[in-house]
Amino acid sequence: MDAKNNTVMGSKRKAFHALEWIFLFPLAVSRILKNNNNSHRQIIVFLSWTIYICLALMLVTSLSSYISNHHNGLYVSLSYDTQTDAQSGDRLLGVRGNLPEGTRMIFRLTNDNKETWECEFVIGRWKTGSVSVKDDLSNPPDGKYVLTVEMLPPSEQPESVQSIIGKNGELLQGRYVTHVRSKEGSYKTVIFQMHEMVYRF
Repeated sequence: MDAKNNTVMGSKRKAFHALEWIFLFPLAVSRILKNNNNSHRQIIVFLSWTIYICLALMLVTSLSSYISNHHNGLYVSLSYDTQTDAQSGDRLLGVRGNLPEGTRMIFRLTNDNKETWECEFVIGRWKTGSVSVKDDLSNPPDGKYVLTVEMLPPSEQPESVQSIIGKNGELLQGRYVTHVRSKEGSYKTVIFQMHEMVYRF
C-alpha cells in the first residue's frame, strides 16, 4: 500500500475509533455514576465532559485530514540538491520534495549552444532522487546551463504513483505543474527548472 493510501486509511481509522468512543462513552459514564456517591458525581461529570469534547475534536481533525488527503490532490514541492558521493567522489545533482516513491523523472542540462545532457532517474524512498555527473550525464564540460527536472507522463508511471497523482496527473497541483496537450491527449506533469546555473564539474 502506498504512502498516501496509508495516510487516508489512518485518518479513517482514527475517525472511526473517535466516533465509536463518542457513542460508547455516555454509557460508560452512566454506569460509573450509578456506582458512586453524590460527592464524586460533579468531578466525574466534569471529567467526562472534558474527555467527550476531546473525542469530538479528534473526530473533526481526523475527518478534516481524510477529506484533505482524499480530495485535494498532491501539492508538489521540489527543491534543487547537490552533493558529493562519499565513496567515489562523484558530483551528484538531484532534487528533493514530496513526489511519491517510484516516480520516473528526467534530469536535463542544456547549455547556451542548445547541447543537452540528460538521463532518467527515480524518486527514492526518502522522496529524493539524484544523478551522477560522471556516470549518468557523461561528464558535461564546465559552463552555464539550464537545469530541468521533468516528470515522465503519468501514463509511463508505475500504478503506485498513478494512484496518487491520477491517471492523467489530474491530482497534481502547484507552481511546478504544467498542463500538456498532445496527439495522445492531455495530461499534467511536473517541470522544475533553474536558469543560468554555472557548473564546474
